[in-house]
Amino acid sequence: MGKWATKAADNVYYKARARAAEYDSRMTSREKASEYLFIDRTTLAKYELGILQVPVDIALRMSALYHAPELLHSYCCNECNIGKKLKHAAKTMELSVSSMQLAAHNRVLGDCINQMFEIFADGVVDPEELVQLEEMQGKLQILQKVLEEHILAIEQAVEKNKAHRQGRADKEIL
Repeated sequence: MGKWATKAADNVYYKARARAAEYDSRMTSREKASEYLFIDRTTLAKYELGILQVPVDIALRMSALYHAPELLHSYCCNECNIGKKLKHAAKTMELSVSSMQLAAHNRVLGDCINQMFEIFADGVVDPEELVQLEEMQGKLQILQKVLEEHILAIEQAVEKNKAHRQGRADKEIL
């Protein structure tokens, strides 16, 4: 992509297409990308500018075409009415960074399991233990977010590798 569209520069769909264009020349223009998405160029522009909400089927196509699993996470957390209530927005990060974060939270799960055994040992949850359970819930929600971010980082690394291999194969054919 020769020029950055300044109005769309912060849009997750635009960013994903821009990254895809680094290894796939078909994604360098909205016109070409829209053909592969089976939508009109102006519709793609409206998605990338945030004028129209991206339908779920188009988000799925964009994710596959751009090799960008983060689009699905973004869609579920920011556009889907159910997902907005259920999911924590996973941050996009390098696999090495997410691995370090996961290692830093390594003890949390073991500590929570041990604490649960102690709480449930007598079969009764007293008020003090209820407070401990609420604290544990917060710790586990943080761990859930770290795990989601790590899974996303793995998905991105796999898709990036696939995309680069596919880009090399396309160039060899030409």
